[in-house]
Amino acid sequence: INFPLWILHGKHDRAVPYTEALHLKSLLGPKTKLLVTGLFGHRDLALRFNFTALKEIVLLVIFIGRFLRALEQTK
Repeated sequence: INFPLWILHGKHDRAVPYTEALHLKSLLGPKTKLLVTGLFGHRDLALRFNFTALKEIVLLVIFIGRFLRALEQTK
């Protein structure tokens, strides 16, 4: 793959373990961006508001912002 690939995976996913995303990133190389977040599982939110959740939300916003900037650069 010769272009950046962005992977977002829920740490609490019971259908597909987040370790699969880690493995996929290792196979795809350094252009692959990965965020494993504790904010959700496979289809549901796993959000309990505390300091850890706040940090996860900030990381998610940063990840999405970087994705959108990369998308804009492809135009």
